[in-house]
Amino acid sequence: MLCSWHQRVVLCLAALFVGAANAATTYTLPDGTLPSGCTNASSTSVTCTGNITLASNDVVKVSNANLTWTVNGTLKFSSGNTINTSSTVSGFAINAKDVGAPNALQLFGNLTATNDMAIKSNANSITGNLVAGGRIDLGGSLTGTLQAGGVVTTQYATQVTGNISAGTSFTSGGGSTYGGNVTAGGDITSGSGDKFSGDVTSTSGAIKFSSSGNTVVGNVSARNAVLLQSGTKVAGSVTSSNDAVTLEPSGTTVGNGISAKKDVTLGSGCKVTGSVTSTNGNVDLKSSDASVSSCVTLDSNKKLNLGWNASVGGVCCLSGGAGGTCSATGCVVNNSGNAAPGACSAPVPAPLADYRFDEVAWSGSTGEVKDSSAGKVDGKAFGGATTALGKVCNAG
Repeated sequence: MLCSWHQRVVLCLAALFVGAANAATTYTLPDGTLPSGCTNASSTSVTCTGNITLASNDVVKVSNANLTWTVNGTLKFSSGNTINTSSTVSGFAINAKDVGAPNALQLFGNLTATNDMAIKSNANSITGNLVAGGRIDLGGSLTGTLQAGGVVTTQYATQVTGNISAGTSFTSGGGSTYGGNVTAGGDITSGSGDKFSGDVTSTSGAIKFSSSGNTVVGNVSARNAVLLQSGTKVAGSVTSSNDAVTLEPSGTTVGNGISAKKDVTLGSGCKVTGSVTSTNGNVDLKSSDASVSSCVTLDSNKKLNLGWNASVGGVCCLSGGAGGTCSATGCVVNNSGNAAPGACSAPVPAPLADYRFDEVAWSGSTGEVKDSSAGKVDGKAFGGATTALGKVCNAG
């Protein structure tokens, strides 16, 4: 159908209005065009009185590398926003009450939210540190650290180079890589195929590595139960200070021993290099081929259950606690089809203090000689006595 000339004019004008409505804006902080409601208090500070929503493809440039942009409300990013991408080495920081970015965001700078932060897109590219008083939901790539007072969740294939700290729980979406330590006050739950280059620690909760293919280069430590599902590989140690440790079949491995207050269970084909200690639980090696390379230590009133073809480097059925006596009888139920394990030595009690005597020069001031043990009983130089490396010390 042919249109009249005035219809064509109306259509053209409508197209122009739509184009104008969708046109991206470039803001320059602190001295150029600013978002509505924002003022530049100084050359290093821009403050916005209320909520700020950037339109799609809006660009924020920063002319002062040490600028702080404060939003006294919610800061919401839209699709295609780029923030400070022309100044990749800077002290640029953004502070807001809440932060939301449902679509891809490119940001160079530190981002802080008083409350919550939700930047979930897998296409995010952020260089800087993220801090929130509440929860953080993250996707994409973060070159920096992440710290939240509440929950931390990550989407599938998230990459974080630095340390992660969650005040409560941490949940990974799977297929993700974490270059630093991951610490949470509550439970830690991985997806499948996550890779952790540092330690994984829950100070008050449990840890669960979901199947399959998770790897941890560092140590795993929790107050409550630790569960390693099929194919999880931990190069370091695994510890539960108040509960049990379970390795599910198959192919699950631990590279530097296990310590638990309650039961330790190894499923079929699970392997532990190093020792296994349970202070108040049983140790079960299921059929078949579960193994511990070194000593298994448990209370003499508990049981070491060896399933078919299971093996251990030795056993200490411990009487009298740390520093007590070991035997290889009384706590072993051997259904392995192999000879019963022999006795290993009782564990040596932890030292009260550990002074290394490796400082080149000591002045004798209190606290200068460091106690390297957990007790932290620092010492001081005493009596003018000397050794080849310096003065001897006493706890003072």
